[in-house]
Amino acid sequence: MTSSSRRAYDDVGRDNRHEGPSPESAFGRSLAEQPLPGDDERWDELLSDLDVDDLTATLMSRAIASGSHSSPVADVDLRQAARLSFQTLIDNLRTGGCSSSTPMPAVSETPLARPGPLLAADRLAGGHYLTVLWEGLVGAAKHDDAELLIRHTSEVFSTVVAYTLEISATAH
Repeated sequence: MTSSSRRAYDDVGRDNRHEGPSPESAFGRSLAEQPLPGDDERWDELLSDLDVDDLTATLMSRAIASGSHSSPVADVDLRQAARLSFQTLIDNLRTGGCSSSTPMPAVSETPLARPGPLLAADRLAGGHYLTVLWEGLVGAAKHDDAELLIRHTSEVFSTVVAYTLEISATAH
């Protein structure tokens, strides 16, 4: 690295360090890291624009492509469990995320009357739930929704993590 490029690198690093708790954007205002009270209507619209069947198909194709599809549970059961999982995740996000009171999928339904398909779908997903759900949200979003997505990033992440941990815990 030349001395002038090193100086430029140091200047950028120094310029990107923030003294206070809320970094300023290029427009002189802070970006909120948490949902705002006025977000509810547009956030609900985005969640309503998600197609659970499309999310499920994407998840299944990625799981098959990644080679993580080796479950003894029938494909139809896995697909149903994954679909139910996405619906539950969306319902949880609609009611405030992982701290909401929306229950896990009803395990009295057939073929989900046992935790096997849900756990198998969770293992099959192998981290794809978050990626597929996030890509669905970004795909449904408009350009003006960028800050809305930023404000809800943590909520989406923590909801998916809490949900997958809950599924794993019920299997044990």
